[in-house]
Amino acid sequence: KLRRKNHEDPTGEERILNIELSLVCQADCAMCCVGAPDYRGRYDRYDDLTQLVRSQRPDCIVVQGGEVLIQPRSIEWVQQIKLAFPEIKLFVVTNGNLDAAQAPALGALFDSFVVSFVGFQPETYRAIMGLDLQKTLAFVQALIEQRTSQVTLKFLITALNLHEIALFLNAATQ
Repeated sequence: KLRRKNHEDPTGEERILNIELSLVCQADCAMCCVGAPDYRGRYDRYDDLTQLVRSQRPDCIVVQGGEVLIQPRSIEWVQQIKLAFPEIKLFVVTNGNLDAAQAPALGALFDSFVVSFVGFQPETYRAIMGLDLQKTLAFVQALIEQRTSQVTLKFLITALNLHEIALFLNAATQ
């Protein structure tokens, strides 16, 4: 339940809403705590979220899930928020495992993408996430090439990951 801030709360303005939408996801991650991709729960709090956005007027909304980018109703809600509140920046935390052809529409919708990687070796990526690394890299590259959104890669820093990501970023920015 929402409550007004009081004098005992930390000072400063809370300008970011971090919202977890549906837990539906196409990945089969070893570390998943919701049982994706078999999760079949229903999420229907979009009207409540719109009221929250209207009352709080954040500078930024971060959405995550499951995998928001494969959830049609979540994308529809984000589109409605963008139309109703064009001043709010929209960020998404994603596994980015989508067809590169979707990058233009999604790049126009979100101001920033945070793409999570468990590794940059195809075998590791498939074993831990059950996804195709090349598909994710192609989507990320398409976003970078558009230059309409900020793209941040989130990964564990290891010597191998740093080497692999440097190769990818060099190729993506050429």
